[in-house]
This record gives sequence, C-alpha cells and structure tokens, in this order.
Amino acid sequence: MMNKADIVIDYKNSCDYIDAEHFVSMNPDFFTRFEIVSRSDIKMSGFRNRLITKFLIPETRIKGILNECSGNYKILEHNGAIQTSLFLEYFDTPELRFYNDHVNGKLNRTKVRIKQSSISDTRFREIWRRKSNGRMVRKRMIIDDTNSESENIIEALISKYAGISKSELIPSLHVCFNRITLLDTLTGERVNIDSSLVFSSPVNPGIKYEPVGLAIIEIRKKRKARSFIADLLEDNQIRKTPISKYCLGISFINPKAKVNNYKPVIRKIEKTLSYGIAE
Repeated sequence: MMNKADIVIDYKNSCDYIDAEHFVSMNPDFFTRFEIVSRSDIKMSGFRNRLITKFLIPETRIKGILNECSGNYKILEHNGAIQTSLFLEYFDTPELRFYNDHVNGKLNRTKVRIKQSSISDTRFREIWRRKSNGRMVRKRMIIDDTNSESENIIEALISKYAGISKSELIPSLHVCFNRITLLDTLTGERVNIDSSLVFSSPVNPGIKYEPVGLAIIEIRKKRKARSFIADLLEDNQIRKTPISKYCLGISFINPKAKVNNYKPVIRKIEKTLSYGIAE
C-alpha cells in the first residue's frame, strides 16, 4: 500500500493557487539600484548552518525597506528570476509531534518537508533540526523517484534526527509564498523577504488561511555579525518575532492543533496588519 507521504504532487503548479491580487509584484526597474548576483555564483551550503532571526512587516513596507537597503545588499537571481514562488509540503505524525515540540518550546526539534520553486522542476526533501543553542541545521536531498537508494538515505536521516520512521509521517500542511532574497557578500548574511503567503490543508485544499498583507523577513547570519537590515527594522520600531510558517499554518487550518502557546504570535500578526507595526 502506498504511504501518504509518498503521494506524488504537482508541486510546481501548486504555486498557481496564490491569488494574483495578493501577489506583491514590483516593477523590474525598481531593482536596477541593486547589483544582481546569480545563485550559481554563490555557495549556498554556507548559509544553512546560521542563526535565524525573523521580523513581521506589512507588505506595503517592502519597497521602502528595499530602497534603504540597496547600498548594502545584492539581489539573488536564479534562472533569470528575482521574485520566485515557493511551495512547501510539511510532514508530521497524526498527533502533530513536530508542531507540538515547537509550540511547547522544546529546544531540540525537527521539521520534515518537501520544497520546490516555481522556476525549477527539481524537488528537494529537507530535514531541519534546531539545536539547543539556537542554530538550525538542514539536511537536503534531491528527490529522485527512480533511485530507491535516495529514499533509504532519507529514511535513515529521519530516524537519526527525528527518532521515528518515515512511514509514521503524513502530509500535514501546504504553504506557498513569493520570495525575494538579499545577500551581503562581505559578511555572508542572507535575507529572505516572503510575501503573499497561503496556507492550506493537504487533505482539503479548500481549507485555507491567507494573512493578506503580511510579509516575513528572515535573516540568516553568523552569530556575531551585524545586520544592516535588522538594525534598520529595529530603528523603525519593528521587533523580531519567533515565527514559524509551519506552526502558523497548522494553528489555523488544523482543528486538532493546540494554539494557546501560539496566540502571542497570532496577536502580533493582527497588530502588524492593523497598525503596520510589530512591537
């Protein structure tokens, strides 16, 4: 019998369900003030084991933030695209073990997901492991349906980092969003700006949560390195928020999820969308 976690989904076309009116699109001429750097010229593996800080902002403030950052960052381009759509499928146990570990504040916790970009046919299976010191480590493999050995490796990694079998996991959440990525090639900092977020149920795609107007800025940097954009956001009274796309989506689309511990983040999102700040 086919396991639910092995069902093949058309991930690339799944990005199409982003509502066009919610897509934060900017005129390409806006980016002429940035130097463009190709993803193929950057060693991306060096960004995986970094400290991660996140901020919430209204989408309407993205252009202003980018405008002030143009002299300090480069824009990452991949396959000719500066703005891309990403599709994520998360996996969890039926009792939401990974979700509960996160919202209950467990220091060592795991996430398992499949990731695909709208500009590529390549799918990746990723295992994220958060260590007690706050660092996030990612194990990533290209999904090759013709290579059974790759699935054996994934099975071993899930067992090592999550302590369970891959067969115990089921699809738990779909997430689609648009992304712009900034790079500081001097310090090795990478900044993802995600907008047009859509969360939906893998079982019933009609069950959705769309925080229209919300953007998430995710900063990855070395522990002691300064961040121009983080300082800029703090100067504008925008405070960092320990937000997780996975926990946010599950808290809204899964009726079994315990949301009490995540309510402060939800209130912060509501305040950001209502008043344009996240104190």
